[in-house]
Amino acid sequence: MVNKSNRSRWTRPQALVAALGVALASWLTMVPTAMAQANSFTVGYFPSWVGAWPVIIAKKTGLYTKHLPPGTTVNYDLQVVGPPIVNNMLAGKTDIGYFADFPAIVASTKRNIQDIRVVATNSWSAGQLCRIILVRSDAPEFGSTKEALNWLNGKTVALTKGTCMDRFWSFLEEKEGVKAEIVYQSPEVIATNLRAKKVDAGLLFQAHVAQITTRGIARVAVTGTPWGFADVAFIVMRKGFIDSQRAAAKGFLKAEIEALRFMAAQPEETIKIVSEELPGFTKRELWNALYGRMPAAAGATDVNFIAKMAIDDEVKKLMADGVKFLHERKIVNVDTLPEGTLYDELINEVMREMKITPPLLTIKALASNPYKD
Repeated sequence: MVNKSNRSRWTRPQALVAALGVALASWLTMVPTAMAQANSFTVGYFPSWVGAWPVIIAKKTGLYTKHLPPGTTVNYDLQVVGPPIVNNMLAGKTDIGYFADFPAIVASTKRNIQDIRVVATNSWSAGQLCRIILVRSDAPEFGSTKEALNWLNGKTVALTKGTCMDRFWSFLEEKEGVKAEIVYQSPEVIATNLRAKKVDAGLLFQAHVAQITTRGIARVAVTGTPWGFADVAFIVMRKGFIDSQRAAAKGFLKAEIEALRFMAAQPEETIKIVSEELPGFTKRELWNALYGRMPAAAGATDVNFIAKMAIDDEVKKLMADGVKFLHERKIVNVDTLPEGTLYDELINEVMREMKITPPLLTIKALASNPYKD
């Protein structure tokens, strides 16, 4: 039996703050000092999120060794979703993190605890990486996102709180008037309950979406694309790390850029490498997560992934809208980002040194999947 959460204006913020881990009161007692030692830093990411796949590529292909100062040690904080990485960055235990917009905003507005900056936007999608609604396999076939949303009224919908999926559902509630019963669950539990028909729909991110759809457990019914509700993967860094290990911070971004180029140029090798870190996913599923095509009836296009890297006007608007959204719901206590949160001087310097201009590249859906399993 699943616990159903009240979605009222007053209880929702409490649930979201709880999702970010330890109580704020205990955060305030922490000493926000740099935990990283000279020539060592920690990267937080969750490998089932395609926006973090450049970490896997960079460490497996030696790109960190190539670009970081000699003798630098990279440690890894692996999680299943973003909020625990927020906790660890606020505690000074993790120096670099990969977040969608929601946790990036929450982390960067806690500057009295830890000074966290958004330094690059490694992936940008019109709504096909994280703003995705799956419906159970026996749901009707929908000809449009409008039909799908109408069907969802009154149904049970599962999502992970404190994530980009949570924000997308809140947007649909307000914009489209969708009213469903929400249950908060982890990605793995959502998949299990979709299979068992215990929930009618679930919001998930890639590569979980591809895993579930490839196995026939559920179908993609809605993406954020019709509303221009972009998906974003941000690279964030503690300011203390940037200041103390600037050469490493820049080297990390250079490795990121090369890893993204590798992902665009060598799709099969990319999937082979990523599969080593995600044994619960088949190569076919991982291919569909980044290079597969989602249904047009769900509003999807053939552009799956844009590696912007730069913090441009689209990024600034998305973050400005996001912090206002979270402030209205009393999830953060400010309605604008702290000065300097969008800290683009590092990535701009890196791109000048590498003689590149944004966006870096675009990954489009490919015609066929070379993997059978």
